[in-house]
Amino acid sequence: MTGSLAAVAAFSMALGGILASDRLFLGLLKHLLNCPMQIFQEHSMGQFINRYSSDIAEIDFIVPFTIRSMVNILLQLASVLGLILYAVPAFGIIIPILVILYYVLQRFYVATSRQLKRLESTLRSPIFSHFGESISGVSTIRAYGQQSRFISDSERKVDVNNQCYFPSIVSNRYVFL
Repeated sequence: MTGSLAAVAAFSMALGGILASDRLFLGLLKHLLNCPMQIFQEHSMGQFINRYSSDIAEIDFIVPFTIRSMVNILLQLASVLGLILYAVPAFGIIIPILVILYYVLQRFYVATSRQLKRLESTLRSPIFSHFGESISGVSTIRAYGQQSRFISDSERKVDVNNQCYFPSIVSNRYVFL
């Protein structure tokens, strides 16, 4: 019985993921084709393809597993709360207080995490840009003997990026304790 329910759940998740991905893909394509020409002149085709493919990959691979994980966690939470309430009925008074506290902490975390991710991705671009420029100009850098300067510039950019990356990791660990 459990195996057949697991198979039905897996099939439902796969079918739902395919239908959602198809619907979102067609919606993104429709909006992309209806964009004004000025947008295509301002941005390279590589930027569109990169963004489009990363969004579709997120929908195809990450969202279904996230939904499955969320459903599992909610079912486990309901069963644990049911057992606790069965064993200690007075705990029912504390649950609403804990829910409110969790909601407040979660709102604070989401806002902080969003800003840290934004800063980290903004500070990541100069690293890739500097790396690409260094690779394309490697013969000139070697000719003038400036390897140590470019290495230290790269290390400095990585250090600046890590100033936002490490707090992001720490905030993730704090929430999932």
